[in-house]
Amino acid sequence: MVLVSIIIPTYNRSHFLLETLESVKFQNHKNWECIVVDDGSTDDTEKIVNNYISKDERFKYVKRPAHLPKGACACRNYGFSLAQGDYIQWFDDDDIMFDNYLSDRIRLFSKNINFVIGTGFYADKSLMNRSMIPIKWEDNLFKSLATWRSHILTPSVIFRKDFLEFKDLFDPSIVRGQETDFFCRLFFGVQKNSYCITKSALFIYRLHDQSKSALGREYSPLVIQSKVKILVANLKRAKDQKDNELVLVLAKTLFNTYEKACENKDTANLKLSRRVLLTIQENKAKTFWFLIRVYQFSIFRRYFIKKSIINSLKKGIVSSKNF
Repeated sequence: MVLVSIIIPTYNRSHFLLETLESVKFQNHKNWECIVVDDGSTDDTEKIVNNYISKDERFKYVKRPAHLPKGACACRNYGFSLAQGDYIQWFDDDDIMFDNYLSDRIRLFSKNINFVIGTGFYADKSLMNRSMIPIKWEDNLFKSLATWRSHILTPSVIFRKDFLEFKDLFDPSIVRGQETDFFCRLFFGVQKNSYCITKSALFIYRLHDQSKSALGREYSPLVIQSKVKILVANLKRAKDQKDNELVLVLAKTLFNTYEKACENKDTANLKLSRRVLLTIQENKAKTFWFLIRVYQFSIFRRYFIKKSIINSLKKGIVSSKNF
């Protein structure tokens, strides 16, 4: 029976972690190890995990080494370095696995399959008000994720371990959208016969006041910086694929970050997003520069200026060669 390594980064969420570990404990597939990587919790996280370890040696508890940067990304990467399993399943410390979460995914692996993607449910803090997480069954997996037509989250994917070895994993410099960045890098250019998508909903993704989804609603320059970094990387990939439709979608999203930077007087991200937009828009760049500068300083008629900017992007993307 294959061994699955479940890697869970955690920080001060012992009240949720308890439920998560319970869901791991009752998996139908019994051959697993669960590595909890503590990012420096000050609550009773260590006590709770050690209580599980005393009853079940499949649970393991480690602390993020001091030389690694703080954050879930470094914890996920460190957990991977310790993993002994044939398969890798990263999971969050506030989400829930159904009993057949592992078993139903593992049986879909064959010789050529490197990872399996599944869906689940969004739910509130009490695991109520559930709604299906959307995943589109499209040929271009990267494009489906980059346009967010498919919501592929940390619990969504289980990997064959040897597929991940010698690859760059989670980027610790990204504070928001770490999974999107990671999955976009891995999914770009993958062959359709190298992965499998199941329609079975096998987990619950909890939304609450301290979840990344909730915290992301507040404006943060660091979050915007991470978003721009991901967009720039995906724009280059879309350009490599000569997919002008995707370039335009991503350019519009980038302009939305420019709008937010304008509204919040975030000079650094304003300049960063503007520079990238100008790089995309090779055709009539001076006119485009004038439009986005007018947008920045205007109070009225922004809707009409934005419309002109989008139209200019549409024309410029087709002819642009620099990006």
